[in-house]
Amino acid sequence: MSDSPSSRRLSRRECLRWGLGGLVGGGLIYTGFIEPKWLELVRITIPIQDLPPAFHGYRIGQISDIHFPRNITVEWVHQAIAMLRAQQPDLIVVTGDFFDGHGQTGVVPDSTDLFAGLTAPNGVFGCLGNHDIALDARGVLKELTRSPIDLLLNDHTILERRGDRLALASIDDLMYGTPRPDEALGGIPSSTPTVLLAHNPDTAELGIGDYRVDIQLSGHTHGGELYMPFIGEAYVPSRFGSKFSRGLVTGAAHRVYVNRGLCSPRHARFLVRPEVTLITLTPAPSSTG
Repeated sequence: MSDSPSSRRLSRRECLRWGLGGLVGGGLIYTGFIEPKWLELVRITIPIQDLPPAFHGYRIGQISDIHFPRNITVEWVHQAIAMLRAQQPDLIVVTGDFFDGHGQTGVVPDSTDLFAGLTAPNGVFGCLGNHDIALDARGVLKELTRSPIDLLLNDHTILERRGDRLALASIDDLMYGTPRPDEALGGIPSSTPTVLLAHNPDTAELGIGDYRVDIQLSGHTHGGELYMPFIGEAYVPSRFGSKFSRGLVTGAAHRVYVNRGLCSPRHARFLVRPEVTLITLTPAPSSTG
């Protein structure tokens, strides 16, 4: 006895229902449990005008938005550090949001083991992010004195190699800090290429005066965390929408590279994997021909 047309239609409906359920369930598992722990090493080359010969091929490793201990473990941070150190960067920078009190203030977590192994030949430097300041800026500063990270707060340092110079500057967070471009960049000769650390990428749009900045390194946006093809990012914490969501962007003042961060505050990522970055500086082609 053959099945009736209605039973065959019911069977097809059931198959479709189960198929859609499996697709949705698989997507939720991937978004909530797989991609947030699928760390990506991003390599990018940045051309710099008049880059001194000693800094040709200079490699900067970038980590951003750790947000410890929110949705992140010491082991996960160590994995990111190991991935970056394997690339043998000359310098490592951490562009803010070291800690996250998840709405609470005043209690900075112990980070004794968090930054173990975070070393580079020319040092490790960082800037504060909005979550660090909201938690307890002074407490974060005190805690990080036990780490290998040198914080630059509206300040700069000059890196020297074989007589050539590269400036590394840092400006305070745009949201909760007090950015002072004159303190961060004043005194750097205009002939010296400058890398600027600024947690919030909007700094590249709002400007820092007439000072020279060749590339700004930022985080803050987490890449939007969720990216829908043909639609875009679910949410980007920027005054300029998705412009500064991730990657290399040209702002009104200068270029900025936006790291997608390590932590996933929403417990989810889709097509926006957590990232560590290896930036290689190279001389820009001469404008004269």
